[in-house]
Amino acid sequence: MSRILFVLLTCLLKLSVQRSYPEDDSYVAAVLEFQVSISSTLALRDYVDFIKVAADKNADIVVFPELTLTRGGYSTIPIKGLLLDYPVPALNPEFYDEFLIEISNAARVNSIYVVINVQERVDCTVPTEEVCPEEKIYFFNTDVVFDRNGAVIDRYRKINLFGEPGRTPALSPELGIFETDFGVKFGHHICFDLMFQVPSIQIIEKHNITDVIFPTMWFSEMPYLTAVQIQQAYASSMNINFLASGANNVRIGSAGSGIFSGKAGALTSIMPGVPTTELLIAKVPKIPGQVTEPISGPIYNSPAEQDSLRLIVDPSYPAHITRELTEGFQEFILTDKQVSCQFSVKLNQRPGTQNYKYRAAAFDGVRSFTGVATGGNRVCSVVACTGDTIDTCGTRFPVFAENTTAIFEELTIVATVPTPVIDQEVQARDSAFFPLSLDIYIMPLKPQEFTYYENEYGNVTIYNLTLNNYDAQLYSFAVWGRVFATDGDIETPPVEVPRTDSYVAAVLEYTVPSSSAVALPDYVNYIKEAADQKADIMVFPEMTLTRGSEAVNVPIHDILLEYPIPALHPELYDDIIVSISNASRSNRIYVVINVQERMDCTVTTNEECPEDIVYLFNTNVVFDRNGAVIDRYRKINLFGERNRTPALTPDLGVFETDFGVTFGHHVCFDLMFQVPALQVVEKYNLTDVIFTTMWFSEMPYLTAVQIQEGFAYSMNINFIASGANNVGIGSAGSGIFSGKAGALVSTMPGTATTQLLVARVPKVPGNVTEPPLGPIYDDPVNHDGLVLITDPSYPAHITKELTPGSHNFTLKNNEVSCRFTVTIARRAGDRHYKYRAAAFDGIRSFTGVATGGNRVCSVVACTGDTKDTCGQRFPQYAENTTAIFEELIITATVPTPVFDPEVQARNSAFFPVSMEVSIMPLEVKDFTFTENIQSNRTVYTFTLKNKHARLYTFAIWGRVFATDGKEESPPAPDSSSIHFLNYLILPILFLIQFYSHYVIISLDHSQFMINI
Repeated sequence: MSRILFVLLTCLLKLSVQRSYPEDDSYVAAVLEFQVSISSTLALRDYVDFIKVAADKNADIVVFPELTLTRGGYSTIPIKGLLLDYPVPALNPEFYDEFLIEISNAARVNSIYVVINVQERVDCTVPTEEVCPEEKIYFFNTDVVFDRNGAVIDRYRKINLFGEPGRTPALSPELGIFETDFGVKFGHHICFDLMFQVPSIQIIEKHNITDVIFPTMWFSEMPYLTAVQIQQAYASSMNINFLASGANNVRIGSAGSGIFSGKAGALTSIMPGVPTTELLIAKVPKIPGQVTEPISGPIYNSPAEQDSLRLIVDPSYPAHITRELTEGFQEFILTDKQVSCQFSVKLNQRPGTQNYKYRAAAFDGVRSFTGVATGGNRVCSVVACTGDTIDTCGTRFPVFAENTTAIFEELTIVATVPTPVIDQEVQARDSAFFPLSLDIYIMPLKPQEFTYYENEYGNVTIYNLTLNNYDAQLYSFAVWGRVFATDGDIETPPVEVPRTDSYVAAVLEYTVPSSSAVALPDYVNYIKEAADQKADIMVFPEMTLTRGSEAVNVPIHDILLEYPIPALHPELYDDIIVSISNASRSNRIYVVINVQERMDCTVTTNEECPEDIVYLFNTNVVFDRNGAVIDRYRKINLFGERNRTPALTPDLGVFETDFGVTFGHHVCFDLMFQVPALQVVEKYNLTDVIFTTMWFSEMPYLTAVQIQEGFAYSMNINFIASGANNVGIGSAGSGIFSGKAGALVSTMPGTATTQLLVARVPKVPGNVTEPPLGPIYDDPVNHDGLVLITDPSYPAHITKELTPGSHNFTLKNNEVSCRFTVTIARRAGDRHYKYRAAAFDGIRSFTGVATGGNRVCSVVACTGDTKDTCGQRFPQYAENTTAIFEELIITATVPTPVFDPEVQARNSAFFPVSMEVSIMPLEVKDFTFTENIQSNRTVYTFTLKNKHARLYTFAIWGRVFATDGKEESPPAPDSSSIHFLNYLILPILFLIQFYSHYVIISLDHSQFMINI
């Protein structure tokens, strides 16, 4: 009777807990795709919640991603010390940190196994049971495993760090292994470990493990190593169950999780292109691949959403032996050292205006893993390319479009390689090969869509990979292998060197003409001059071609689709468009112009027309080397411009070139806004931006070249800025900037100037390998004639006067804290600028046109003792009027910018802005600017290195987009209303500009002709 009761009780318990048992043929696993949280407090709360959700769904084990819990903090895991006596932190909270306590309690309460990953701290300066080679504090990247009782049962320290400065690899290569009460023994390792024999191959082959856990923050790399692609391939090739939990941060390329069962593939998986948190749950067969009931399978995102996922490219691809694939059937062999690749391919392009090209490739060499490590690699592959050259392979078009991939009616790859051999020392094979595929969803093909098998013939093995699904939209299809014996060797050099690691750009600082009749011949001449100087691309300023009421049609969704080269169909287009098309075609150069565009919605058109009216837009038009119009961008943020309409939809300007660079582009006042200035860079991971402008320079923070260079530096992009020159209304300033290398060439003239600027631009921003021309300085006296308005928000700044001597103090305003360390002295002279330190966190007006959030820490020159004199120059320049700064450090502590998933860009941005008497920013050698993210606060430090700098401004200047459009902040107590004049002056000048041709202004008994 007691035996019967025992059995009944056991059955009831099993039904109530719904957990798996050793005699079951499966168990239930959960993994979390987890959007990286801004703090460990929020993450810990989420972890506890998801543990309960997983348990409620009958999961036996739940796995969390790499380094998404402790963030900037750490945990202590004394598995050889306290945890031996007190293994359940939930029952002994006085001994452990909150991470261990809370997760232990959640595992215990929900009766579930839990695997987390933390930054582990070991203090070897005090007595400890840990192995301590040195008396110091160590940090490790560590997995921690809890059983159903909340006991810590295993700890694994990552062996192969992916950079991770400040952390130490596992001091001894101990493997992560633990057993469960449901009869499964798990191995576990972390992220970059997957690429190495120890632990990823060893743990399976030495200990006969069939189930592996994998917390990761993977940086996806095309064409072979995107996250889910390699997860599924590893599970299939090793014939294991693989539980992969991925951190989600698409802006840096981290995404991808799944539960995989050997050759059955994904029981469930996800590879989102947008910020995502999702719990994946699956019933896992204890014999990998023996799936007996329906599975949910891969969860696919829209391919267009993958445009936002940052994808790096295999740096070894240029070292591959390649052959271009053409339409039709082809069969051939490529060999490289000990690798022989046989290809049988029948390829047809889909109908469309844009198509991927494909290359077959063979490789046997040493590759770099993003500069962190090197490793042996053998590959036979077919890979999509965005262009004709090898350096375009393994990349996506920046904007997804349908029908760009080829149709493969036949595709078989046969790879013949040396047979893997057991390495007796580590008891694992010395090489491993995987079937890799990738489609437009950035997901691998399903197992039924291909066949893969291997045949061993003595000292060679043949791997055969055949495509079964001819409708597959492929980016890559490969037999990919790791050869561990050559790990750490020098990477194999390129076989085919990319055309160049740089390109040549030209911009024009152009004096505003009276009409297009004057401007158009100039434009054509400068296009030729730029081409003669080997420029690949030529950029013209805003609104210097079409003047006054002049406007042109740019029907990019209409006749330009059928007749994209206006030079060949002049009867269909305006003279301006035809002439520029012809000039770009004749000179084989890309050209970007800015025009007033007319769209007549009173007649039939394929353009979007909300109303039956004639619209005017401020528009960039891009021509390729053939004279074809390849892109059109309409300005989103108009600066007044009353007769014009902002872009009807906030479409971004993005285009590709034949020299391997994808450009974003926008216009003038757009630079001040999240959309498009930040969005075009961060959503599409662009490194090169074109900027057409007629900027109205504003002291102390927003003069033209000052903000151009600050934007390029902070965003770490190449910035190609072409400015209209009309000093009588404050317009001047152009340049070509390369990230943190600063100005390759720039000019900020104080007099009427037309000048062509040409520079060689590195494709990696800041990676300048030859001396650039640098800034072209005008005589400061000439800037007396340049109209400079003043920031109307300065009266709302919290300020403190700086007197000669040393100062160390803090100013605060709302959420901004500004720390100033200043030693200031006067130069010899009769007249001197005074200086004020300032803090501001509020809403500023952009000269009455718009308002926007602004956070500032600054030191600014003033012409007098009161705040209303700050951000101005003396009317006539004189030497020795600026101060000597023997020391100047500004430290700004502000809320950390947060990624806005709706627009896929940060919600704030901060820039180092400076200005000298030349109305130019400091050169990058004259300052340092650092960023230190501390969870929900970020510290920016701006330090002056050049003590001889003649400063008007030194500032950390930020935009906060969430408060755009709100009422501007009122003046602080000691302010003056003098800056109200700005609201009057600039609109008057603006009206003069657009409604006159020539205006004579009398100022101080001198006459200036403003050529409008």
